[in-house]
Amino acid sequence: MYSAYKGRIYTYLLRFLGDPELADDVTQETFTKAYRALGTLSNGHRVLPWLYRIASNAAIDQIRRRRRFGWLRLGAVKDTPEEPHVRDEHGRVPEREHIQAVLRSLPAENAMALLLHAVEGYSYNEIAEIQGCTMTAVRSRIARARASFKRGYDANIDEKSPGA
Repeated sequence: MYSAYKGRIYTYLLRFLGDPELADDVTQETFTKAYRALGTLSNGHRVLPWLYRIASNAAIDQIRRRRRFGWLRLGAVKDTPEEPHVRDEHGRVPEREHIQAVLRSLPAENAMALLLHAVEGYSYNEIAEIQGCTMTAVRSRIARARASFKRGYDANIDEKSPGA
């Protein structure tokens, strides 16, 4: 199961979380939880939507934990050997960074529904099953996510344009 689905789950989590290390950690957590709950999976269940649901819940838990515990950089560690190294920003794609920033600004359930539909190709029914909600809720989440994403994306474009 791990080798068959790891890539898809990791890619989904990377798009949602925007951090490769965190996405890798949550992917590991997803498969650990799935392994423990494997006995509850009946023959009628489809494995990939089940894994997406576990991954979504684990990612939301991580986001909540990150909000509770914020790390502050202390000025005292500046220019010392203990100072964390800054990542090399030369290879970054600004467009991708902007998209991820806008996605992170959306409520988690809305962003996940949008990613599952627009990127992963799931139907509204399948997303309702993955997220454990009604199809009406999925429609609402995707509509809100699209509108918020467009506003957030366009706002950054307007800031960068020379006439703004």
